[in-house]
Amino acid sequence: MGSKIASGHSGNSGLKVLLIDDHAIVREGLRSALEIMGAMECFEAASAEQALGLLRRGLRPNAVVMDFGLPGLDGLDAIGLIHAEQEGLPVLIFSVQPERNLALRALEQGAAGYISKSSPNAQVVDAVRTIAEGRRYLSSQLAATLKDAQDRPWAGEAHQALSAREFETMRLIAVGKSLREIAQALQISKPTANTYRGRLMKKLNLHSNHEIVRYAVEKDLVTHG
Repeated sequence: MGSKIASGHSGNSGLKVLLIDDHAIVREGLRSALEIMGAMECFEAASAEQALGLLRRGLRPNAVVMDFGLPGLDGLDAIGLIHAEQEGLPVLIFSVQPERNLALRALEQGAAGYISKSSPNAQVVDAVRTIAEGRRYLSSQLAATLKDAQDRPWAGEAHQALSAREFETMRLIAVGKSLREIAQALQISKPTANTYRGRLMKKLNLHSNHEIVRYAVEKDLVTHG
């Protein structure tokens, strides 16, 4: 009983949703929730590259639900390319990463919303409906984070200057991954992974992997569990 990549499934709401996640079990769970609870029609892609191919071949969804940590082209990098293929297509980032760490980055890149993979199915359905209607989806926690950021004088965290690839390289180093493992995870070469490491160290004024780990832990940028 496998999930069909890039397949559509009938619904009754008239909404078409493109699901992008490299894990079939995640796509299956999302599809089930959106079809059964939201009466939506779902299409699937295992990577951002595959999703872009579907859009180029004429798929016109009303919304995209996309993982942040995709192999190859990651979620943050893909947002602009998706908008280049279909202007105004709302993208909901669906991630295991805590909202406070990545949501602001996703919104700055043009995402219409950000939701945790630990959210209840009903909340995910509501988020998709919200962005499909042309509104931004903000959970209560994220709305509070945004308000707090607006109320406080800008303090400018150094890691917010990192590119999506540099940020992900930092996170992977912080959880103990080697350059070879980072290259495999991001589907890049080992020299390219080392280049990202060098760039992030320069931007953060860090001088070793130990300092990268300490910075990531202090800023609560490491996923636990």
